Amino acid sequence: MKTALPFLFLLIPLALHAAGATPDYADDNDFSPLCFALACVFGCILLVVIGLCLGIGLITVLCGAVLAGLGLVSSSVFIGLVRKRFLSGLRAFHYQVIAALGFPAGIFAMAMGRWLFSMHMRGRDVVLIGSIAGVCGGLLFAFLLDHLAAILVRRIKPLALRARRNG
Repeated sequence: MKTALPFLFLLIPLALHAAGATPDYADDNDFSPLCFALACVFGCILLVVIGLCLGIGLITVLCGAVLAGLGLVSSSVFIGLVRKRFLSGLRAFHYQVIAALGFPAGIFAMAMGRWLFSMHMRGRDVVLIGSIAGVCGGLLFAFLLDHLAAILVRRIKPLALRARRNG
């Protein structure tokens, strides 16, 4: 019986045709090559967009895994819980991420400076000096962004309160 089961599915269309259950379509269907070409073009665009979205999603998941693996997320949550303020945890996350991004940027900048100016340094010195400079530069950049955000909030908050009262 198990070997005959696939053949039964082949016999169903033949049985329907013999019983007179034929589809109601005529042979003179209006096939439009332009519509088919547009469907192919839009199908290709759709596949490209799906691929891009999958790629962006994969990059996002990988970035989240790296952040969790480095402990940036958990330490920021811990800081927020200890201080009992969400913004403290967010600020700590902000500082840590920018410092972590400054680390390889500093090494790259030091290596490019070594190559560009033909400096005679060992590789470990380039890594050490570049990583320290990158982390310090990242922390300085995070500090400046933090203060810029505070200034913007102080300027925008009164405007929002006035608009709420007048609105």
